Amino acid sequence: MKKLALLQFLFSFYLGFSQQIDIQQIATGFSAPLNIQNAGDDR
Repeated sequence: MKKLALLQFLFSFYLGFSQQIDIQQIATGFSAPLNIQNAGDDR
């Protein structure tokens, strides 16, 4: 019974703090990335 109550408690937090991601397209027509440069920060 304690495990069931714990699962319900954790699941309620999971639903309460879930995030919804919305992806917005800003440009079209690119077939492949070209001329990629690094930022110069040694990553």
